[in-house]
Amino acid sequence: DGTELQENHKNALRRYFGRARGDEVEGRSTILSMDVADTVDSVMAELSPMLKSTLIEFDADGEQDEAQAQIESDFVMHCAEKSNLYDQFYSAAHNALLLQNGWLKVYVDEYSKVWETEHEGVDDMDLTELLTPTGANHSIEVMKQSDNAEDPGRSDYTLKHMQQYKKLCVESIAPEFMLFSAGHQSQDLTDIRFVAEKRLHTRGELIEMGCDRAKVEDLTPLQAETYYTNQERQFGNDDHRGGFETSTEVVDCYYCYAWMDVDGDGEPELWHFLVGNYEANTMLKKERAKFVPYATGSALVVPNRVIGLSMYDKMAQVESAKTQVLRQWLDNQNHANNSRYGAVEGEVNMQDLLSSRPGGIVRMRSPDAIFPIAFNDVGMSCMTALQYLDQVRTERGGAAVDMQTGIMQA
Repeated sequence: DGTELQENHKNALRRYFGRARGDEVEGRSTILSMDVADTVDSVMAELSPMLKSTLIEFDADGEQDEAQAQIESDFVMHCAEKSNLYDQFYSAAHNALLLQNGWLKVYVDEYSKVWETEHEGVDDMDLTELLTPTGANHSIEVMKQSDNAEDPGRSDYTLKHMQQYKKLCVESIAPEFMLFSAGHQSQDLTDIRFVAEKRLHTRGELIEMGCDRAKVEDLTPLQAETYYTNQERQFGNDDHRGGFETSTEVVDCYYCYAWMDVDGDGEPELWHFLVGNYEANTMLKKERAKFVPYATGSALVVPNRVIGLSMYDKMAQVESAKTQVLRQWLDNQNHANNSRYGAVEGEVNMQDLLSSRPGGIVRMRSPDAIFPIAFNDVGMSCMTALQYLDQVRTERGGAAVDMQTGIMQA
């Protein structure tokens, strides 16, 4: 959380939301130029139609394979739509534009549902029918058998049903929650040495996931300073710590994927570790992994590096310069509307003079008792500077801001 990358994310989020820069001077203009936000939003306005219309298609190997390829295409698109793919891609693209990288987690969630049914007066033929699964991944077993009170030739049964499901999951992960080997030389994460996702769980969720209860109860609760970068996304003081009840108390965990030689044969294998606490010093789960479930990408790729460049990197100097020019221009206008005057002491009512209001009367003993002090009107030079900086913005970030009208952005 204290690395240069996290500081970049924190500053980018502050610029995007237009938060105070910290260099404001009391009594002076505090206006902010919003070039970072304007550029990101304008580019996203152009990307949105493309993301919404994106189709996933499998190419047929020949004429006989066309029907099968269409079935596979339709099925994968159906799964993608059920997993809210568009919103996740939109979030990842937005993160890439603002925070250097967009991150997606893609995996298949395998889960099962268990329920019981009771049947009275069942004979052998009925039992065979009742024990027949109704679909794929459906299993039925007898939990309890007893004699039927009305018909000795029949029995009463309690059956246990188990239905297994698979669901495609696509999640956009906040870049400030991702940790990875900085020396990896590609945005292809297939063979990255180490990558991890920080995630907040309640103690009850961890126990439901099968983690050891004693270990979960020993985890320290979440501290605000361990996720201060993510706080920049929040409006207000949201401490994420859940309820006051122990099972809803929030702790920080890390889903780690690492290549390690665990069995000592000299060849590394891909492992998945779930560890708890900010220091990641409590092992909750470990298992072999089939693949790294994360994908990343950048709007502006830097060769041989995971981390790319963002619109914040491109626009930070332009936005700072425009903010400075705008503030000076407004201060100059304020000076023009509230000009400084010289006054002959004893010849002017100072209270009238210091009370600046439109059409106000100033009492004086002679016409020459008050005289204006000249100042420089910098309006034209400020306008020229802003036009130049807008041109630099276009050259660095593209013409999206210049081309998009308010209606198109909406």
